[in-house]
Amino acid sequence: MILQYFPTKKFSIDDVSLQFGMHREVVRVKLGGSHQEKNTVISLGDSVEPLVQRRDIYNKLDSAGDLFFLNYDKNDLLKELEVHDYEKIQVFD
Repeated sequence: MILQYFPTKKFSIDDVSLQFGMHREVVRVKLGGSHQEKNTVISLGDSVEPLVQRRDIYNKLDSAGDLFFLNYDKNDLLKELEVHDYEKIQVFD
């Protein structure tokens, strides 16, 4: 699988194009495969708002060992791509 990254705009995994700001459910449908939902709230004390982390973890979409996280904002809109292991990455400007 090839991951193509266009900073601040979008990224593609093979023929699936995903834009930042896309809703979480739409992303899941487009990617297919299985993912692990991992939503975490981290308390930072009484006087500070907690840190909210919303992410889907994708591992081995095509059994190649690829591992990446998709991070979402509080409204479940795609905001970040976090790559941990991927065979081929192309970055465009």
